[in-house]
Amino acid sequence: MLRIYFFIFLSAFILLRPHNLKTGMIYSGDDWSYFAHSSAIAFGQFPHYDKEVWHIGQGIPFHPSGPGVLASPFVFLFSLIDRLSGSDIVLQRTAQNIPGSWSLFGFTFATVFYFLAGCSFLFYGLKKHVSERSASWAVILMVVLQGAPLFAFRRPVFSHIYEFFIQSFLVFILLTILKSSRSLKWKQIFFIGLAVGLTILVRYNNIFMALAWPVIFAIWGMKEYSIKEKALRVSVIYFMAALLIIFFKFLPEMFVTVSGVDVSDRLLGAKLFSVFFQRLGHIFIGLDWGLIYTAPFLLIGLICLCFIHRATIVPFRWLSLLLLVNFAIIMQWMTQGGWYGYR
Repeated sequence: MLRIYFFIFLSAFILLRPHNLKTGMIYSGDDWSYFAHSSAIAFGQFPHYDKEVWHIGQGIPFHPSGPGVLASPFVFLFSLIDRLSGSDIVLQRTAQNIPGSWSLFGFTFATVFYFLAGCSFLFYGLKKHVSERSASWAVILMVVLQGAPLFAFRRPVFSHIYEFFIQSFLVFILLTILKSSRSLKWKQIFFIGLAVGLTILVRYNNIFMALAWPVIFAIWGMKEYSIKEKALRVSVIYFMAALLIIFFKFLPEMFVTVSGVDVSDRLLGAKLFSVFFQRLGHIFIGLDWGLIYTAPFLLIGLICLCFIHRATIVPFRWLSLLLLVNFAIIMQWMTQGGWYGYR
């Protein structure tokens, strides 16, 4: 684990800039939405958003609330400094008082915390099945060499570290169950339900992944139970996830107008087969963000999933098939989507 922390520290040393810390490292665009979700909760306004500001304008930020939900305890903690210092951010969040505030620093702190937690989950889960050295290098190659530190130390008010954290937690639970051969306990089912709900709330394109996780746990994590008992536990997971989504997504929409962007034409528009063929090659070897350059360990990992025959790998083969959903979105989107790589 120390080896992983060293590489994370090295990444922070290279990527962090003192002047960025003063302004809060918030970018125009999605970042304002994510912070609005967190500040609405931290300052006691949720489910109302009339004292929040973001780039879209009126209504609820259309970006998912999950990152803000996870970051809100840290935003609240650091907002206490803003409250004690008499900052007007306490009364209303604006484009002028958010940058440089302690509340915004709370979001940055939360992102780094969840990044470290996600790496720790992966390491301790892997260590149950492989050597400590192998587990360390697997996490380092997957995380550090594929741009993840950029989302922790250069654009922390974003969704991808939170997506990484939640999936790492679920992978840890699965790896633990596969090693112990014991069935899931109710406490684990409770946290899995929360994680499944947050999987959707963090990024909506993960809905199929979220729906698949309870099925995976039913097959590989509930071997001691009857079909009826499995159905009950899976239903509880889905029910808890649904409650979380209703509370943080649909409840606010009952009070204010929803702001959004229609992307149906971009995602559903028909394209010639030749265009898709060119797009496929560009995604893998394009000189801008080709996966072979920006995510080599992802490609190596997928190849290994196909050719390494171990019982532990089987559930991850099924889960990895759902990455085709994200790949289809990338194909259809026709651009890299902004910022770093095919995020």
